[in-house]
Order: sequence, then C-alpha cells, then structure tokens
Amino acid sequence: MAEEVIIELKNKPPIDTTTYQASTSAGGGNVKITVERTTHPLGSDFLKYEHTLQTKGEFILKEIQDNGGKIDVIGLKDVPRVTSVSAYYWSHENGTQIPSKALLVQVTTTDPKVTKYYANRKNDGGGNEWVGLCQLSQPNLIPGGIERN
Repeated sequence: MAEEVIIELKNKPPIDTTTYQASTSAGGGNVKITVERTTHPLGSDFLKYEHTLQTKGEFILKEIQDNGGKIDVIGLKDVPRVTSVSAYYWSHENGTQIPSKALLVQVTTTDPKVTKYYANRKNDGGGNEWVGLCQLSQPNLIPGGIERN
C-alpha cells in the first residue's frame, strides 16, 4: 500500500537537487523525497521545485505544507496515486536568496493520469489564499493577482 506523505515546500535546494525525510501519517518516517530545481519554462525567470519519491513511485498526498501551514484547498487532501508535487516561484523574489512564496502548485497523478494546479492569489481582503485552477475554476484570478504576492 502507498504511504501517506506530507510534502513540505520549505525543502528547496539552492541548485540542482536535495533529499529530505518526509513526514508520514503512519509516523514510519522512512520515506525520502527528492526535490529537483529547474528553470521552467526553460529560459524564464520562474523556478520549478519538483518533489518526488526517491524511489520514483506513487504515494498518497496527505497534505502540502507551505511556510509552516497547510495549503487548505478542496481537492488537495488524501490524493491517491501521486507521482509528483511541483511548486513554482519567481526567481527574483528575494534577490539572490532562495524564493519563499510559492505562486503555483502542480499535483500529478497516475489514476487517472491527471495534473491539477492550485494558485496562490490575493483575496478581496488583501491577504493570500490558495484556489484550485481549471477551466471552470471560481473565483477567477484577479488581474495581476499572482504578480502581487
């Protein structure tokens, strides 16, 4: 049976890749996650940090932690057959430091072969909130909403 895993976005390599011990719901703690940093799309100023099992297998996504808190959005809890979780950042957010504000999260699964996206956007009160994105997604992103984070 696949392990239930908590992905921690704070684990980001300054270059190339890193590996960390994932938190699991069973508390076994023997699941290692590899994080690979790439520029995506190639030649852009966006960084993609892709979290996968070190064994390249599937897992159950228990939750995603970002800046010490859970990303709380419908559809992002107990997701089965996940192969990767990627977070996208603006490379110039903190000058030469590792960026800290995820703009977009991508979850890829094998059953069905689906990729879902979640955006970190400004809400009407000026704070940030995570929303699921799809063709019928509500609420729509505010023009410039991602850039204003």
